[in-house]
Amino acid sequence: MADADPQWESMLDYTALSDQGMRRTNNQDSHVEVLVSDRVSLQQRGHLFIVADGMGAHAAGELASEMATQGVSHQYYKYRDLSPSEALRKAITNTNVEIRRRGAENVEFHNMGTTISSLALLPQGAIIGHVGDSRVYRLRNGLLEQLTFDHSLVWEMRRSGKLPKDGSGDAAIPSNVITRSLGPHDTVKVDLEGPFEIQVGDCFLLCSDGLNGPVSENEFGPAMQYLEPAEATQFLIDTANILGGPDNITATVVKILDEAIATDPEEAASIASAAPQTVAARVHPGLLVSGVLAMLAGFVIYLALDSGIMGGGVALLGLLALLAGLIYPSMKSQPERARIPEGERFGAGPYTSCKSTLDKKLLDSIVDRCNELRQVSETTNLEVDWSTFDEYCLAGAEHNQDNAIQQAYVQYARAISYIMKCFRNTGGVGPGLSKD
Repeated sequence: MADADPQWESMLDYTALSDQGMRRTNNQDSHVEVLVSDRVSLQQRGHLFIVADGMGAHAAGELASEMATQGVSHQYYKYRDLSPSEALRKAITNTNVEIRRRGAENVEFHNMGTTISSLALLPQGAIIGHVGDSRVYRLRNGLLEQLTFDHSLVWEMRRSGKLPKDGSGDAAIPSNVITRSLGPHDTVKVDLEGPFEIQVGDCFLLCSDGLNGPVSENEFGPAMQYLEPAEATQFLIDTANILGGPDNITATVVKILDEAIATDPEEAASIASAAPQTVAARVHPGLLVSGVLAMLAGFVIYLALDSGIMGGGVALLGLLALLAGLIYPSMKSQPERARIPEGERFGAGPYTSCKSTLDKKLLDSIVDRCNELRQVSETTNLEVDWSTFDEYCLAGAEHNQDNAIQQAYVQYARAISYIMKCFRNTGGVGPGLSKD
């Protein structure tokens, strides 16, 4: 009897959320999550997570990002005859063509574009297809790594040596100028990254720049480490809004809970690359030898027996065998997927890494935010129940006094997300958060 379909929900935990932010009139971000239903599909394609950040006037950016997430997720699972990496690249390049075509058809959508960051979780590891400046991170054992390269003017100038790699010269360059996206051009270069090993306990974050713009990376790790994905995703988005929410914000947090999602060592040895190679079969030696001998035999028969018919017939058979030996390779040649040797990967990621540290300084900054939020009750007439917020803050203060920083962090994070939810429900905004 075949194994029952696994319950992936108990093997990985994920949450994806998107928020308009505090200064935008609409949300041009998009996201999609696809969990396969059986082990065969896991082996062939894996689970897929995508975040896209649209660009363009009116509804153009919103359309572009939706086309990206829907188009790539559909086509990735459509190309079953291709390796996962090939299918992901082809899905993204084909979707670029569709976005470009749609933009050319309507003047309101002209030059619309979108970023895309996609993460596929396979037995061979995690592979990433990426265009633009949305990001994919992985947190493992307290180390936060950015697995994607930002296709932005700042990052490209760093790579070319025109800016210091430590970021000290970034302020002189506009941070919102991207160098690559889907839609504006007929063709697009897709970055493939991975495969990255997957371990139980790993936590991935996909996000648009509406998150990593206002929120420092040193806040990502503690949220991913000490909060469940649902809480971490909401808290990070709330933090971005507290810090001004200048753009749409999308975040997807994925945590690996079971060995069934972890990298299979037998599968990790190699994975098909994105560029198929045609490998020709060797010339068939048996047919060549037989052909030559038969032609010689025909010649001998013709001389010895003075029989042109018999000798010619044998020689003709030899000629046919010889031709078959020469034609055989082209009949057997076929595309073969080039494979990456064990230990090698696509791309050059991770591109940045930092220790995920929850220290007193970070906790104090979160406490300050809570205090600022509490002051809203004194300066506005919002009908908000502050009792639950105060309970969370009191519990956080007690843990902080006992030097239980992790527990204090969780309580203060819950206080922030609770009261931000209350603000959303009443149509209000927090201190320093003004909508244009």
